[in-house]
Amino acid sequence: MIFIKKKIQNQSAFTLVEVLAAVILLSIVIFLSISIFPQMANLNSKSENNLNTVNVGKDILFKMKTVSYSIIEGSNTNSLNNSSILPIQLDEMISEDKTITLKGNYQYIDEKNYKVDITISRDIESGTKSFRKITIDIKDSNNSNLTTTHGYLQN
Repeated sequence: MIFIKKKIQNQSAFTLVEVLAAVILLSIVIFLSISIFPQMANLNSKSENNLNTVNVGKDILFKMKTVSYSIIEGSNTNSLNNSSILPIQLDEMISEDKTITLKGNYQYIDEKNYKVDITISRDIESGTKSFRKITIDIKDSNNSNLTTTHGYLQN
């Protein structure tokens, strides 16, 4: 009998309060970690969209470098669309004193259509012999600017 009494007194166990505290802490940790996943998915989606629009701008800039400025300057919207020298489907060409703006649509690898404004400076950049500044604005369906890419076209 003494041996059983000693064994019972020497047993250590968690009290009900300790078990409840552990369950509550574990619940809080699980709740906080679960709430992070939707935020991470949303951030990943936004990052992917930003990356795609930056790639669209770079792709258009790369393709525009093969187009001669004199061809753009001496053409109109119909002749540019028919010649298919531009990387975009041209909707409108606006010729101003210092710039030529090409407005149109571009279909990228992801098969999503982007609205594009390409602005080419008529002036040759100072300090260069034959480069004109080009600005490419990628827009969404609401005409909100998603990204802007800058570069230079050789004359």
